[in-house]
Amino acid sequence: MAFTQPAYSLPIVLDGTETIVVAITGTDTGFTATLTAGTYYNHADAFIDQVATDLQTADVAANGAGSTWTAQAVATGLTFRIELTRGGGAAGDQVDTMTVTADNLRRALGWSALAITPATGEVVNAPGDNTVVTTMYQRGYVWLPRVILTRDHRPGQALIASARTPAGKASVDRYGGFRRFHHVIGFVHGASVYVDKAADSGFSGNISGMTAGDNILPLETWWELAGTGAGGTPPTIKYLPDASVTGTTVDMMITDSEWLGDMDNVAKEINESPLLYEVTIDGQEDV
Repeated sequence: MAFTQPAYSLPIVLDGTETIVVAITGTDTGFTATLTAGTYYNHADAFIDQVATDLQTADVAANGAGSTWTAQAVATGLTFRIELTRGGGAAGDQVDTMTVTADNLRRALGWSALAITPATGEVVNAPGDNTVVTTMYQRGYVWLPRVILTRDHRPGQALIASARTPAGKASVDRYGGFRRFHHVIGFVHGASVYVDKAADSGFSGNISGMTAGDNILPLETWWELAGTGAGGTPPTIKYLPDASVTGTTVDMMITDSEWLGDMDNVAKEINESPLLYEVTIDGQEDV
């Protein structure tokens, strides 16, 4: 039994066509940043650092060398958001909108919509030459159980083939040696499991820092993404035994058809008020 905060991180796959369009009012002009193709994971900062680099490259190409973009993760209670800051632009410039066309990118960034503006509260034009973009929702493709009771590791498993010759000599061959995982996560709040519960402030209010309507944070959204490989190669999941230690991960994949096919096989209601679930995650080490 352990009480550390685990995390399950899915790959974000960008093919080089995803863009962020930035509209600016003022001396500087707007620009379009094309994001670098690759496979990223959002439990650490490599993805958001790349986004900031691509924004800065496009901004400098459009407006000169003065503009800078930086990124950082911001923890609000138990919610982890992405913050992007534009600095060094012309004084008085205003970022009017930032727009993505791909919903997978919106989810990865934690935006509330494909286009965010000062009106959504996610774009704040600070005095001088800074604009700070703080996402409203949890950064996507990562599920962090908000309450954990226990998790269990099954021992390593292997395929054993044995044979005996007519002379009585025996041979044993061992194949594999991968680990299987059976994680039981107890007392998970409803808003951390289902999208419809996340939309209700009566449920989301149980999770510190969560915004009602966050359709990225719940397990249901993560589960849908985890099943996108069904019919093909399942995605490699980075399992973090302790979410605060981002460099320690285990590659795992989920191949259980019943688990991938029905959320009822993933989450079981164990308490009505407050609404709590027990979540089970079964997988095997991806070797």
